[in-house]
Amino acid sequence: MKIEAINHITINMKDIDKSLDFYGRVLGLEKLNEINMGDHYIRYFALPGGVKLELLEYFYETKPAVYTEVDAGVFRHVAFDVDDIFKAAEELKAEGVKISEGPAFSDKLGCYFMLFEDPNGCQLEFTQTKK
Repeated sequence: MKIEAINHITINMKDIDKSLDFYGRVLGLEKLNEINMGDHYIRYFALPGGVKLELLEYFYETKPAVYTEVDAGVFRHVAFDVDDIFKAAEELKAEGVKISEGPAFSDKLGCYFMLFEDPNGCQLEFTQTKK
């Protein structure tokens, strides 16, 4: 077996309107198609390199996940490279996005990083290797 590429990343939405606005307007991702799967709706956004972001809206009541970023056995975050992490931080702060760490330089990693949350409580990371 050989993994060739990432196809998509999926997030279950807590707030549909805030999620669509965040990924579309705030992060500037291109909205792609939408699919009604019968019990849930998928809304796709384009990520770099042909990868898709899949936002799910269930047609029935679901309970919110409760965990912390250090709990074992949970998916922690997705990281994206950006061209200017400090400008990105300013733009996120202006939109009221919760930044939990950074931007800061990590000597061990050799890059700048910043951790923040989407409207669903999912942790995302921006990194910048060049100054």
